[in-house]
Amino acid sequence: APTQRKNEGNIALVFSYIPIGDVMLPSNCDPLALTTAVNTLAVAIAARLNNQQLGLTAAILTQLGDTLATIAVQREICAPDKPD
Repeated sequence: APTQRKNEGNIALVFSYIPIGDVMLPSNCDPLALTTAVNTLAVAIAARLNNQQLGLTAAILTQLGDTLATIAVQREICAPDKPD
C-alpha cells in the first residue's frame, strides 16, 4: 500500500518538527506551549489517518501513556528515600 507508506513518512516528519522535549526543560517550562505542541501533533496525525487507523493509533498511545505513568509511579515508590 503506497499510500500507507507515504502516510507513515508524513507522521515521522510531524514528530521530527515538534520540539516537545524543548518545552519540558526547566528554562522553557511553559504548560501552554506543551499543550499546544501535543494538540498540533494530534491534529497532524488525525489528518493523515483514516478512522480505523486513527482509532488504533489512539488506543496504542493511550496504552503507552498509561504504561509510562505506571513506570513513573513505580520508580517513585521503589526509589530509596532521599535525605532532606
